Amino acid sequence: MILVDLVFHYGGEWIREPKLLYERKLVHKWEGYDSDLLSYIDITNEYMNILGYVGVQQLIISISSGKYYEIEGDEGIRTLLSFVNDKFDVINLFVVEDSELDVDVENITKLLETVVVIDDVSTDCTSDGTENDSDTSNDNSDYNSEELEVLAQEKRRVIDGRLCDYKD
Repeated sequence: MILVDLVFHYGGEWIREPKLLYERKLVHKWEGYDSDLLSYIDITNEYMNILGYVGVQQLIISISSGKYYEIEGDEGIRTLLSFVNDKFDVINLFVVEDSELDVDVENITKLLETVVVIDDVSTDCTSDGTENDSDTSNDNSDYNSEELEVLAQEKRRVIDGRLCDYKD
């Protein structure tokens, strides 16, 4: 069970050009809501019964990047909940009322197809724990320390306008 904060944005306007944006006006919150109990109908009922909307044409969320996604039914809620974790526990909700023009946003179920997972650390090497990184006696080294020393000296060399230390 993960507790989430639901932020209901309402009373604002959708700005469609040049980039989709909701001009925020008022917010209503459910804090510490059990994510396992979250349902599409409860959210839409909150907008209609408590916040005074006539009907909900689209339920939309925004993610941290500022991109908006549509939630359709409980399948959309389940997809949304698959992203909820200890670091992503605030859900910003927006709606398009029945009397408004719909907003052209991607469905959240398509987000699963394009999510990029970034590993903190990965390698294709194996280690048995017996190697010592400071061991310089390894003859199979890819680096020649003498060549590296020459390169370091060349980097430190100062060349003046007369080119006295310049070597062809």
